[in-house]
Amino acid sequence: MPLKNTAAFITLLTLGFADAAFGIAKAGPYDPSENHPYGRPNPEQKDAEARVFDQFIGTYNCTQKRTNPQTKQITESEATWTWEYDMNGYAVRDKFRYGEAAPVSQRFYNPSTKQWHVWYFLGQQFYYAGEWIGGGKDDRLIFEQKYKDADGEETLSRLEFFNITDTSYNWHSTNIIEKTGEISIDWEIACKR
Repeated sequence: MPLKNTAAFITLLTLGFADAAFGIAKAGPYDPSENHPYGRPNPEQKDAEARVFDQFIGTYNCTQKRTNPQTKQITESEATWTWEYDMNGYAVRDKFRYGEAAPVSQRFYNPSTKQWHVWYFLGQQFYYAGEWIGGGKDDRLIFEQKYKDADGEETLSRLEFFNITDTSYNWHSTNIIEKTGEISIDWEIACKR
């Protein structure tokens, strides 16, 4: 998928990945360290919405189901999902591991809009799937982006976290064709500590 927001991507690359990739920057006091393996939230983040991912920090064992959109075949597998603070405690990075796959999401809260921005990358080859924007709604976390599907239909991609407790959560990815309202779930994940 082409980069829609090049400035945001360059900022993300500069702030979040340059230090890890090139060893340029010294880790901030709230980044992961020996004493705090998942990092810590930056205390300057005072907005409650900026802290919605605090309860996710750590490692979870997960079961996932993926549905092939063409064949409707469902595959299931085990996975781990690890969450840590990043960018000196101002952002959250999560790593989802299953088999050889190694996708990473970078999540950054924008205090001026009161929304989270989520970027998704796949590690085997460079693949950038775009930017989802959203945050807490009732008892869920919901993030959305619009795109055109393979048939050229305007589609809304919605990522949702739900059934959130101190020790578990569920997540799914849905696609909603805007013209017809047709909804399909293509990825479901259930996680426990």
